[in-house]
Amino acid sequence: MAYRGGWLWATTVRPLVALRAARIDAEFLTGLLAVPLVEELRQGRSAWEGVRSVPPGHALVLSRGRAAAEPYATAVDTPRDFPSAASRLREALTEAVSLRTRQARVVTADLSGGLDSTTVAVLAGPQRPVFTVTYTDRRICNDDDVRHADTAVQATPGLEQHMVHGDDSALPYGRLTDIPPTDAPCLDVLTLARRTTYLTPAARRGSTVHLTGNGGDAVLSTSPAFLADLVTSGRHREAVRETMARARLWKVTAHRLLRAVYALGRSSYPEALLLLADQLNGTGKRPTGLASTFSWTVPSAAVSWLLPEARVRLARRIAELERSASRNEPPGQWRDWRGLRWFGAGHAQYVAVGELLGLDIASPFLDNSVVRATLTLPSWQRAAARQLKPQLRAAMAGRLPESILTRRTKATFTSHGYAGLRAHREELRALLEGSRLAALGLLDSAKAIAALERGAEGLPTSLAALDSVLAAEAWSQAGPHTGTWWRTRREPRDAPTA
Repeated sequence: MAYRGGWLWATTVRPLVALRAARIDAEFLTGLLAVPLVEELRQGRSAWEGVRSVPPGHALVLSRGRAAAEPYATAVDTPRDFPSAASRLREALTEAVSLRTRQARVVTADLSGGLDSTTVAVLAGPQRPVFTVTYTDRRICNDDDVRHADTAVQATPGLEQHMVHGDDSALPYGRLTDIPPTDAPCLDVLTLARRTTYLTPAARRGSTVHLTGNGGDAVLSTSPAFLADLVTSGRHREAVRETMARARLWKVTAHRLLRAVYALGRSSYPEALLLLADQLNGTGKRPTGLASTFSWTVPSAAVSWLLPEARVRLARRIAELERSASRNEPPGQWRDWRGLRWFGAGHAQYVAVGELLGLDIASPFLDNSVVRATLTLPSWQRAAARQLKPQLRAAMAGRLPESILTRRTKATFTSHGYAGLRAHREELRALLEGSRLAALGLLDSAKAIAALERGAEGLPTSLAALDSVLAAEAWSQAGPHTGTWWRTRREPRDAPTA
């Protein structure tokens, strides 16, 4: 931030906002709510007017009269094949976990029984004693997580397990008036009650670092658009073979799927931006079904709750991006990298949520070395028809119990969302009735309230879109976003003695 002929910078936006008395950047929020993967709309900006941010993969370089965000060196040898990529991932993850545990006095960790958190806990256990926390409650679907977590504990020296049994007090959307100030809206605050329930035992244990598997999905999974990357790379025979395999797996008509894959593979990002602008203007239809899955990106359902003026302004800005947008990046790889950066920005705010409990949240999957070991591999080499996260499974073969490596189930929390809407209906309605987003000229609060009421009645509604709006409302209404300046006085060194 420019200040008195110089520059002020901070690791959090709050002290800069307090000094400048900055206002919320309404255009930043509009792009975040409507098209979160079109990150150019937020490039170099923050959620506050006049305060700039340093993009992921960049360093802040300050010189006389100039402040610039410049990409730092990320050159590494690209893995040439899947086995070498799996080996590199194993090495990078092991080192990332070791860096967190070497000097920590008390190590705690999530242990859901899923592949990601179990990997991190199992890598940490032999190095240091690790106090692990496993959460369960009666609403979790496909809940064999507890059994897999037990298996990991039994098979790994150094792991101590603590079970947390949640009740209705841990439902989503509770305690939104208690959320901590964060630099931008954070979806994790919507589950603050549940996170507090299962993280509190770690805090009471005196944790000095708390390990999580957060980021594993973003780093290790790939979008179905990887099929289109095979087309753009000229691997047509492989594209057809893999598409036919997915058609059988997903139970869709093969020729329809092939048509969608090839349409995406032959399109470009600039063309996608123009289509997106038309969709926001109402002159183009929002794609659904296969057309939605095989698109560069689609507008969030929250777009229909935005005021027309906000949609028009956003459409104009997106159309302007078309002139400078790259035509070279394949769509699957584009979606994977954008999804990772979007997740990483949100995770940075989750760290602030952990600080509420005095926890230092660490997520080894988000380390640069781990990201490079995975996303430098072409998208189609990171996918397998009947296996999630094949690269991690190969990397951890022999380290994780076989039953965890081969599991195909995953606990879901969808029922928690609807139960939470029902339990906190009145508070959420009050939040939207006093909408700050509406006051900023973004939101038609009546439409958002109607979506809330549908969900509270158990009727289908877009939980993802509703979550993004509720998180933004809770953030904007959280009170003064003040910060603290830390001043350090450097004491003169003692003069050297002769």
